[in-house]
Parts: sequence; structure tokens; C-alpha cells
Amino acid sequence: MTNGGGTGCEVRTEGEFDVAIARALADTAGMNIIRVHIGLDDRSTTLDRLAAGLAKRVSR
Repeated sequence: MTNGGGTGCEVRTEGEFDVAIARALADTAGMNIIRVHIGLDDRSTTLDRLAAGLAKRVSR
């Protein structure tokens, strides 16, 4: 999907992510956004910390 001078895509598998990141790195014409859907149990400690920090900012 291309809109507003950038490119975006949604991925749900590791294979789709590999393709999307390769395309994004090869595309120097504009911004690329990759929306990644992950399972509820498929997250790292770092992602949990990031989410907790963002939740604090949003709840102010």
C-alpha cells in the first residue's frame, strides 16, 4: 500500500517480515512503515518495558 509519499505493509509471520524489511531497506524513495502483528505470548522483556513506559505516558 502506498499513500502520502511512503509505503506501508502489514505482516503476521516471520517470513512476511523478512520480505517487508528487505523491501523497506531497498526503497530509498520515501518512508516505510511495517505494522507487525505478534501473538500475545510472543514478546520480549524489552517490549514489555517499552509498553509499560508508554502506558505511563498515555495515562497522564
